[in-house]
Amino acid sequence: MQVPLKPPTRIGKEALTLLDKGTMSQKELLRAATSPDLSPGLRAMLHAEYHHRLALPAGCFILSIIGLTLGLRAGPGRKAVGLPLGLGFFIFYYMLLTTTRIMVEEMKIPVVIGIWLPNIFFLIIAVYLFLRAEAERPILPQVIHNRLIDFLNMISRHISQISHAITKKQQATLPKPEDDKTTSNKTSC
Repeated sequence: MQVPLKPPTRIGKEALTLLDKGTMSQKELLRAATSPDLSPGLRAMLHAEYHHRLALPAGCFILSIIGLTLGLRAGPGRKAVGLPLGLGFFIFYYMLLTTTRIMVEEMKIPVVIGIWLPNIFFLIIAVYLFLRAEAERPILPQVIHNRLIDFLNMISRHISQISHAITKKQQATLPKPEDDKTTSNKTSC
C-alpha cells in the first residue's frame, strides 16, 4: 500500500521550496542568476556563488603546484622554508578570494574578474616558482634577497631599540628600593 504524502510548500507566507545559494545546484544557480525577477544585488551574489564553486577547486590545484615547488626547495643542508611559505600563500589566497568575493557581491567589480583574479594572480606566482625550481635557482633573485634581509635587519634593530626604551622607561617608573638599614630597623621592631 502506497500512501502519497505531499509535504507542505508554504507555512504562512514563507515558501519552503525556495533554496538558498548554498543548497542550489550549478544549473539552479545559473538559472536563478539570470532571472529578471531578482534584484541586481541578488543576481550578483548568485553569479558569485556559481563562479566561486568553479574557482575554488582551480585555486586548490594552483596552491598544490606552489606547495610542490616550495617542497622541492628542501634538501640536505638547506632550511625547509616550504611549509611556512606554503601556509602564508594559502592564507593570502583565502584573504584575497574573500575580499574579491565581497567586492563582487557589493557590485564594485565584475563577477568573473573578481572571483577569478586570485587564481590568475597565484597562477602567475606558481609558474614563476615552478620555473625557478626547474632551473634550481633560489626563490628570490639575490638582489631582492639581499634587500629583504637588510630590511628585516633594520626592522629588527628598530624593534630592539623600542624594546630597550620601553624597558628603560619602566625601570625609571618603578619605586626605588630603600637602603638596607631602614629595612633592617623595620624588621627588628
